[in-house]
Amino acid sequence: MNDDAGHKDISVDVTSAQAYGAQDGAQRKHFTESRLNRIVGLTGRDASMAWRFMMVLLAVYIIKQALMALIFPAFSGHDEVAHFAYVQTVVTEQRVPELIEDDIPDLFYRYCQFILDWSPCEPEDPRWLERPFRFADWGSAGVHAAGEQYAANHPPLYYLIAAPVFWASESTSPETQQYLLRLLAIPFGVAVVLLAFLTVQSIFPGDRFLAITVPTFVAFQPQVSYEAAMVNNDITGIAAMSLIIFLIVRGMRNRFPVFDAALLGLALGVALLVKGSAVTVMPIIALAMIVSIGWRNFSAWIVRGSIVAGLAAIICAPWYVFLWLTYGNFDGLEQVEAMQAPWNRPAGTFFGQLFNRSFVWARWQETWGAFGWRKIQLSSWLLWLIAIPVILALIGLLVYVVSSLRARRFHSRPGTWRDRELPDRIQAFSVLILVIMVVVAYLAVIQFGTRFILTQARYLFPVVNAVAILLMLGLRTLVPFRFRPATQALLVSSLVLLNVIIYTKYVVPYWHLTEW
Repeated sequence: MNDDAGHKDISVDVTSAQAYGAQDGAQRKHFTESRLNRIVGLTGRDASMAWRFMMVLLAVYIIKQALMALIFPAFSGHDEVAHFAYVQTVVTEQRVPELIEDDIPDLFYRYCQFILDWSPCEPEDPRWLERPFRFADWGSAGVHAAGEQYAANHPPLYYLIAAPVFWASESTSPETQQYLLRLLAIPFGVAVVLLAFLTVQSIFPGDRFLAITVPTFVAFQPQVSYEAAMVNNDITGIAAMSLIIFLIVRGMRNRFPVFDAALLGLALGVALLVKGSAVTVMPIIALAMIVSIGWRNFSAWIVRGSIVAGLAAIICAPWYVFLWLTYGNFDGLEQVEAMQAPWNRPAGTFFGQLFNRSFVWARWQETWGAFGWRKIQLSSWLLWLIAIPVILALIGLLVYVVSSLRARRFHSRPGTWRDRELPDRIQAFSVLILVIMVVVAYLAVIQFGTRFILTQARYLFPVVNAVAILLMLGLRTLVPFRFRPATQALLVSSLVLLNVIIYTKYVVPYWHLTEW
């Protein structure tokens, strides 16, 4: 992956370059035909190489995910039993389960250590396997129901997708069905990785460094990969949000034509039928439209916004009407909070969590390890080793933003290699939108923690593609051209090595070489 003297991956607006040349004759010498070819980005050969790399990456990813689905013991993933039981209700009773009304089937008591609220948990005692606890004494909290279906407030789309697999395998054991449903998650993970590649190409067309490193980061991020090897609706939600991110940046490039707005509305509606948390992206879509179309062009962005909102509402309205009629709210969280009353408490106040070092470190641990029920903790030295390049990338991103603002303020001409990579208007706004997405997603994690002790880093994963683009953009800013081929090779190999270390040193020994 040579860089042809390290210049082919310059991503800069050709139109702006030509404008500079028109304003100042002396500058035209810097924009010869060969320079323009380099500025435009990948040549046909380079594009072919990038796609070949993607095909290899996706093939390796699929193999890795299949192995992961088999490595983890049955139903050991977070809430796998609850999600499995949801699918079971859809197939066997042709309805969605309801909070408080439905229980997790008795046969899953043997996995009670992986199930919230099923206490006391004594799966080795044959008496309770035959007749599991359905009420538990929580002391001062009183007697509360145990083993309730606590995932029933989730939208139904993932479970409808999983239903044919469950139905076709009904003659097998629940454990076999569960492994088959884990494999169903892999295509959604593939979609996330592919959308990462397409999104970065839409923002920075022709940038080979970003085209290689962004999808690789997503493919080998261990906890996002974990979601794509378990029975849950998380990876489906991540895929839906990744599609929305791609459509937003593509729409911004073209000022959201009607067709793009319609696609975005369909994607938003689907996302809201997978995870209710997708509602947080709605104001960001509105901001992206206003910024790209122009706030003064009021009628245009109102029409486009109405298309997005209207199509999304048509798709998801029946589910949210059902929630309101059933629970009196649009998320069922009040009922979940009541079910978890014996042990639940807020993780903290909003600002208390925001500025709490322990809270931040716990989320960092969950981002790279912990695996489901926080059982497998990575060593502090490994977490700090991961943190170093991430901190450098954030510094690089800050340099990129400051340099961009400074160049626009003083109307700088392209000079150094860093100057030539300053963003055009759409690139700048796309990066801004990605930053806002990540910030909003993290603040949503904190907001959830004001009600639930089990707020988790995985609630940030729907914007993993935005995170990957921002971090890799920061690294690109710090690395000179001639070192980029070596840097991208180092990054790819380091991510592969990280996964090897995590699974050989932590995951496999925990589940298969010790008594857990």
